[in-house]
Amino acid sequence: MQLTGDDHWQALQQLAQIWWLILPVVYVLGGMALGAAWCALLRQQGIAVPLVWGLSVYGRSQLAKYVPGNIFHFAGRQALAMAAGLSAKPVLATTFWELAGQAMVAAWLSLLALSLFWSPVGPYIPLLMLLLLLVFSLLLARTVYLMVLKAMYWQLAFLLVFVVLMLALFFSLSTASISWLQLGQLVGVFAAAWLLGFVVPGAPGGVGVRELVLLWGLSGFMADERVLLLLIAGRLVTTVGDVLVYFVSVWLSQRSAANFTLSNV
Repeated sequence: MQLTGDDHWQALQQLAQIWWLILPVVYVLGGMALGAAWCALLRQQGIAVPLVWGLSVYGRSQLAKYVPGNIFHFAGRQALAMAAGLSAKPVLATTFWELAGQAMVAAWLSLLALSLFWSPVGPYIPLLMLLLLLVFSLLLARTVYLMVLKAMYWQLAFLLVFVVLMLALFFSLSTASISWLQLGQLVGVFAAAWLLGFVVPGAPGGVGVRELVLLWGLSGFMADERVLLLLIAGRLVTTVGDVLVYFVSVWLSQRSAANFTLSNV
């Protein structure tokens, strides 16, 4: 495929001038949402920490997800928490809840792509998703896992930020008219791509896996050349966004409220 055509490079330049300067900053909000989710999971384990400290630890450790193995951000977070005096076992338990929660939230949002395979269910998917959300929320709220539910809502906020960023890039590259059903399908495709990049072991930051899913899922919405541009733009936006999350977290760690140790509780 040729990406040297004038129209493709003009589209790429338009993205660089407009979206690449804005979207990574928006992505920081998603990173902070994941940090808030981790704080909620710590509270579920009986550990109450200052929010600013939790955000700083989470953000500083997240950059390690780009190291091959896809586990080093969890190890780094464990080490930072234990250095502050937290017990290893409850912090380790948050890793399980985090993995389970993010996977379930992404799988739930991925249901919107189901109509790509079975078109008759298209109009009923939002109703099904709402029913599942209500039932699951009620089950968790009536048990000791209320903070897990709160964490999952924060994780959903992160995923929605990611989806909105990808939709912004999509509409910057496509002038085609999109129906509400197709918009839902796009949301589901982006969520499924993030999910598979998240669960496949060994893929640092989901590199390669996410792009492969999007290349297949978006082929019916735009030309392959435009899809490739979207993949490049999406990866750059999220990578730069993660770097910004790291620097914001370092700044937070330097604030007095972030100088938390167990003796402060």
